[in-house]
Amino acid sequence: MTAKRYEFKLRRNQYETRLDRFTRVIDFDDQEQVSTFDGLLVRLMVDAVRRDGGKVRDLHEYDLQVREFGEGYVVMTFVASASEVPDELR
Repeated sequence: MTAKRYEFKLRRNQYETRLDRFTRVIDFDDQEQVSTFDGLLVRLMVDAVRRDGGKVRDLHEYDLQVREFGEGYVVMTFVASASEVPDELR
């Protein structure tokens, strides 16, 4: 597997309303990227929620849909709680 670009879409309260959309390249052959993947998603989600004007304490109201760039199907939907956010991101 080679590095692929993924599209992330932030939603609030499970609505289809897109609050933020961005892409990032992820290489699942890179063990460091794989081992820190959940932490990366938490950081991306916190940043996106802040860009939307939200607060870290409300993270449970959001989800992050992940798609391979250019594909129509959702690879995964990521959710996190404020308790998972490292202190340096609060």
